[in-house]
Amino acid sequence: MPLIDDNGRLFGRVNLFDALAAVLVLGMIPLAYGAYLLFRAPPARLLTVEPKTFTEGPNHRLQIWGENLRPFMRVSLNDVQARTFLIESTKGAEADLPDNLPPGTYDVVLHDYAQELHRLPKAVTVIPNAPVPSLTLEVTGAFVGLTADVAKEINAGDHLTEGKSKADVLAVDPPVAAQMRLRAGEVTVGVPVEGQWQRPATLRVNCFPESYPDGSIRCIAPGEQQPVMLLPDALLTFRARGQWLMFQVSEVHLDSNPTVKEARVRFVGSAGLLARMQTGDIDTANRVFSRAFAARVVALEPVRAWSGAPLGLLAAGEQGSVRDVVLRLPVDRSANGWTYRNRPAKAGANLAFETSDYQVQGQVLSIK
Repeated sequence: MPLIDDNGRLFGRVNLFDALAAVLVLGMIPLAYGAYLLFRAPPARLLTVEPKTFTEGPNHRLQIWGENLRPFMRVSLNDVQARTFLIESTKGAEADLPDNLPPGTYDVVLHDYAQELHRLPKAVTVIPNAPVPSLTLEVTGAFVGLTADVAKEINAGDHLTEGKSKADVLAVDPPVAAQMRLRAGEVTVGVPVEGQWQRPATLRVNCFPESYPDGSIRCIAPGEQQPVMLLPDALLTFRARGQWLMFQVSEVHLDSNPTVKEARVRFVGSAGLLARMQTGDIDTANRVFSRAFAARVVALEPVRAWSGAPLGLLAAGEQGSVRDVVLRLPVDRSANGWTYRNRPAKAGANLAFETSDYQVQGQVLSIK
């Protein structure tokens, strides 16, 4: 049998041209595979990101390290896409994150224009912009900048929980004409606010402790824009019944029941000054505890003349008067014993008592 017959068949069975085409096709397969391996885009993948933790808020940028990164890719945190993807090299990129990412743990996901390419599970954690409030303080002050109708709507027992700042209204006083306390140099002044009202009130406020370089610890209340340190004249913002309420602090007190001691104190001064003291008078100066636990006069002895200079409060030879008074004092325990307003509360210690009408100085005779 001839190799190729008259009909062009190989060994009389296979058409020569079909055989050549088959050989050509089979030869192209390894060439095509080799070209694919040579020219294909290698798979992109993520290796790590920094930072792995950041606080809630704007202007955060994520540094990305990976392999075979290319332009026109994108990254997302779960399903929230980053605002940008700035390629630096095939091994590095940066991404500007959205401003409104809520606190939580997120996967970092790498995409091309059509599909997900790679994922780093639980790679980034967003923490709240302030620690979770863990303490409560009692603050007195006033809701300011109110209309007459809104001022009447605020009542004891209200819970202000719609915003980031949360508080309970413990007590309220009748509305009065509004004024805002402003700092002018080293002086704080009250500026009337025309046509507005304020509602004096006492609140229980949630806050968290924060230490400062001088070693002191302050309590910070979460705020709608930024945290607010609880100090006199601080302005807190609350949301209730779908509207914003501003509260200006006048005093900050511990929200706890203190130890109460009875102190016998000898006050020195003029007869007229000492005669102003009455049973039930309350010390109003820089109270650590709430008004219910303020230092209070519970018993009085008559004013009597005193010559000389007792307690160093009168000049030598000056005629003065003394009055022995029993006070109920809220005290704190310290390493050196009991204290009142951060000063020792013990026999021989000096003590000041101040109301809106007078201020007197004395010395503790005994405490129990």
